[in-house]
Amino acid sequence: MTFDTDAPESNRILYVGHNGDYDDGYKSGEVIAKKIGGKGEVGVMVGSLAAPNHVNRVKGFKDAIAKFSNISIVFEASDNDDIQKSMDMTEAALQAHPNIKGIYCNNAANGIGTPRAVKNAGLAGKVVLVVDSLMPEEIQFIKDGVITMGNAQRQWDIGYWTVKYLVALNQNHTVPKIHESGAMLFTKEDLVKAGIIK
Repeated sequence: MTFDTDAPESNRILYVGHNGDYDDGYKSGEVIAKKIGGKGEVGVMVGSLAAPNHVNRVKGFKDAIAKFSNISIVFEASDNDDIQKSMDMTEAALQAHPNIKGIYCNNAANGIGTPRAVKNAGLAGKVVLVVDSLMPEEIQFIKDGVITMGNAQRQWDIGYWTVKYLVALNQNHTVPKIHESGAMLFTKEDLVKAGIIK
């Protein structure tokens, strides 16, 4: 079995996880484009260039941005899932591109490191940030207005169903080839409605 990231060309029996990475990136691009009024400079923080889910999110983001001739991607940096590295890279990007209006963060590490850098630079609420995860520190950044929108996968469901199907296989039950866990976009208002923040 595989979970979180699929290996469809392998001999895996079942994949549990989210297959909508391209769509997630595309939606994130649309959100940033709308929030910055369809014009300006934006950047992309990538986790790992070897991770198919990260690569597909970036592809989706770029395809969405390509529809807006007045938006240009002025930097793209890979932090290899390192929070400190993403923070350092964002600080450098903010200095090199003082007019930047939005940054897309496509994994949990840069979803924390980049907002830290933006907040430290005094740009909270001035640079639109869309992140691809929902960690405790990110929730606080959303509450504080540093992160505009997030996209969370259902990690709990992925873990739960992976174990559930392993038990089922051990008991000779039939399992599906794919269990799509999905993802959801969320804003500060959504987290307030869900009772996650006040």
